[in-house]
Amino acid sequence: MILWRSFLTSALMLLILTGCQTKPSSDIAEETKNSIVLISYGDKKGHGTGFFVKAKGQCKVLTSAHVVRRSKQINITPHLDKKLFKAANIEPIPGKDLALVTFQVDDQENCPYTPLKLNKSPQIKIRDTVAMVGYPRRDGETTLVLQFPEGKVTNIEDPPLAEGYAISYEMTTIQGMSGGPVINKWGRVVAVHGKTDVVMDSLENSSQGSPDTQSLSG
Repeated sequence: MILWRSFLTSALMLLILTGCQTKPSSDIAEETKNSIVLISYGDKKGHGTGFFVKAKGQCKVLTSAHVVRRSKQINITPHLDKKLFKAANIEPIPGKDLALVTFQVDDQENCPYTPLKLNKSPQIKIRDTVAMVGYPRRDGETTLVLQFPEGKVTNIEDPPLAEGYAISYEMTTIQGMSGGPVINKWGRVVAVHGKTDVVMDSLENSSQGSPDTQSLSG
């Protein structure tokens, strides 16, 4: 996954963690789910995950760049209301496996969906517990179910590796969850889920800070 510290060159304003108390996993899941989107393709099968990062003006969704590179027809479906929107613009973040997807909600001056809070301060350590949110692939099923797996941080690369990959963790994830947020115990986004280093149907996946592994990416 991509450490937020390596993402400061973007125009996004990141919030500093100050005096916040940790939250139960169930509370974090409940607070996070309505900020998550399903990213699908209008011309092929497959999907990814993303999340809202801006509430003023057009809606902005952050995801992994490799998720939106797969198609020229990107659709966004918020978990909150299951409405389908077509992407108006896709902005890759230079040097990172990250992209911002923009779309407009009709008759709305500002985006009606709640953005997640981003963590600027590097307050994440090896063996910290993190959770990620995403839509795993379900072979033979048409309905996708949002999942909230947890795992332990196993390594942090400083400086980050290629495409900004910096944080490694052990977590059960499946194809389709790329682009989902990785959340710390305060409920802040510390990274974006990127790649998995084992076969997707395996019971256990390992996230690591390299392009051919699953790592915290933003």
